[in-house]
Amino acid sequence: MLVLAVCFGLQGYRAVNYAPQKTALQAIQELKPTKILLFHAKWCGDCQKHVPFISNIFSQLQTIIPQVEINQIEVDYNKQDQNGLTKQFKITKIPTIIILRGKHLCKLTEYPKVTWEDDMADCF
Repeated sequence: MLVLAVCFGLQGYRAVNYAPQKTALQAIQELKPTKILLFHAKWCGDCQKHVPFISNIFSQLQTIIPQVEINQIEVDYNKQDQNGLTKQFKITKIPTIIILRGKHLCKLTEYPKVTWEDDMADCF
């Protein structure tokens, strides 16, 4: 599977001053995720709103779980990517976060129920 490594403070998105909740980050760490994928697009209004917060969460996660692989996949107007990952993971809305732990998968789509980090902590 070929994907691009995430660049925190993704270009094309406004920066936000947001500190993710430490208890949620610790809960995510305890899940022992192996890979996290973010599907997004700069033209997407929901992505413009949410990706800066997600980027901050990912930055914090990389400091407490350095072994987790975090990737970003930018999609086109048809919500397709060059490597077919949108088809593989059945991506229909963005932003979407996919959290993988072995063969187990958790999918968070478009809007958080609580906060992105709380929703990630509630996976599995």
